[in-house]
Amino acid sequence: MASSTVTSGSNEKPGPSSVHEDENTGQNTNIQMANSKLAHPLAGYSHAQLIEMGAAYARDHEMEDLQEEFSKGALLAQDGAAFETMPLLTEEDKVVLRREITHKWSHPKQLYHMVVMCSLAAATQGMDETVINGANLFFLKQFGIEDREWIAGLVNSAPYLCCFTVGCWLTHPLNKNFGRRHTIFITCLISFLTCLWQGFTNSWQHLFVARFFLGFGIGPKSSTVPVYAAECSPPGIRGALVMMWQMCEIPLPFRPA
Repeated sequence: MASSTVTSGSNEKPGPSSVHEDENTGQNTNIQMANSKLAHPLAGYSHAQLIEMGAAYARDHEMEDLQEEFSKGALLAQDGAAFETMPLLTEEDKVVLRREITHKWSHPKQLYHMVVMCSLAAATQGMDETVINGANLFFLKQFGIEDREWIAGLVNSAPYLCCFTVGCWLTHPLNKNFGRRHTIFITCLISFLTCLWQGFTNSWQHLFVARFFLGFGIGPKSSTVPVYAAECSPPGIRGALVMMWQMCEIPLPFRPA
């Protein structure tokens, strides 16, 4: 009797509750792994893997002479605070990294020049917002829509209508195919040409189309410039440099007015 009891106990299948517990445990583990990857994409990689990843990136992009620099960058990207214990870094590298901490604003002039020039891209939409506000005093009456609030609102908001429906969604394919700098150039060129186009419109429909196409410049540009500035900026002052975008968008366009 005892043996049959033991046998039946050993062959007993897990109940529904234990199966659900196992599933929940697995799901929680997957969620934790996904969250850690989102929080830090390089978490969990060994130093050897990071060194090879950096070198492979350099080789894949025809920068074989910079393999060591990219390997160092991969190590620092995982844990920049631990640079003192990284054997791959030379003493000269460590001196530069220490200076980033003790003199956080001491960087090459090219860095600040790059951030300012990129942030000036925001002046395109800042100026457009300012100019179109003043133009409302004239074109609404000229195009016969001064009493048609919905049409006037549609014309004024056309660039941002394009941004959220089409423009911003072009950010990824443009960056993937042309890179950050070329995307910024292309979108600034679109913004420049469409602003000229608006000056030659002769109906509210024509002005709406011109302003709608302006959104193809504003959308990807607004998404790309801050990311590019952040990628090029050191962590200690990254927030301040990226905010140059807002400084160029708001105060500068109002000066000519």
